[in-house]
Amino acid sequence: MAQNSTTIDPRLYQDQEMKMKAEDNFQNDPVAYSLMVYELDNSWFVKPVSELTESQKKQLLSIENITDKQGQPFNPAVLTNPSEFNLYNYNFARSETQTIGYDLGNGQVLIFYSAEKIRAMYYNSTSKK
Repeated sequence: MAQNSTTIDPRLYQDQEMKMKAEDNFQNDPVAYSLMVYELDNSWFVKPVSELTESQKKQLLSIENITDKQGQPFNPAVLTNPSEFNLYNYNFARSETQTIGYDLGNGQVLIFYSAEKIRAMYYNSTSKK
């Protein structure tokens, strides 16, 4: 499978560990690299808390203890430019099988699909090409 890009997505260069993984996948496992980028772009979304059921609202996690790898608190303003948001740069809890939502405290929720769903979405989207 040919690589679609000749450069690595700059969002994957925000820390040394992620940079090394991205470079290795880029060179040796193009599908894994492509999935990493797909996850950056497609594994999350923001919606109004008012659109959730009461049951869903009770399951929301707090954004209070979310920090980036330098220990800086998560600022929901980073979500205003989705092409620059790097979910890998934060300590979000994510699940293999469960969708997880975070109350952003501003009337919005940040929702992450399960890893299982992301892989299914990815393979579905690539099989149509």
